[in-house]
Amino acid sequence: MTEAAAPRGARSYKEIEDDRCQPMKVPESLVIGKDCMISRDARFGEKCQLGDNVKVTLLMNRSITIGNRVVIGDNCVIMAQSIGDDVRIGTSVVIKQDVIVRPGVVIPDNWLIPNGCVVNPGPSGFPVVVTPAPAFRCNIEVQPRSGW
Repeated sequence: MTEAAAPRGARSYKEIEDDRCQPMKVPESLVIGKDCMISRDARFGEKCQLGDNVKVTLLMNRSITIGNRVVIGDNCVIMAQSIGDDVRIGTSVVIKQDVIVRPGVVIPDNWLIPNGCVVNPGPSGFPVVVTPAPAFRCNIEVQPRSGW
């Protein structure tokens, strides 16, 4: 009996395991709070801050791209877990504490997402924020923490 040929582009289990053991690449200016969980393939811009207990999770070859000077508050969850549902967060965005950013969301530059919101994907590339308050566009200047 002959072995079936591997599908084009297929990788062995060993190659996948070797790939997973590579260190995560993050900018030196990224400030990470306590008890955070960040998927290895998440991409961060310069001078970003993550509060305590932030979860940035992605599955199934999705991507999460976070722009420069983004502040994410404590207890936030950002997820990209469905086919075609990448998450993009622009430059100079502030996401307050206890916010959930769902798969497929695109947050434009200079947005503030208030405490406790759930952010769903919306039409024309704008996020739809569900309770307690709407998000709004504003000019935000992110103040650097020590170490920047």
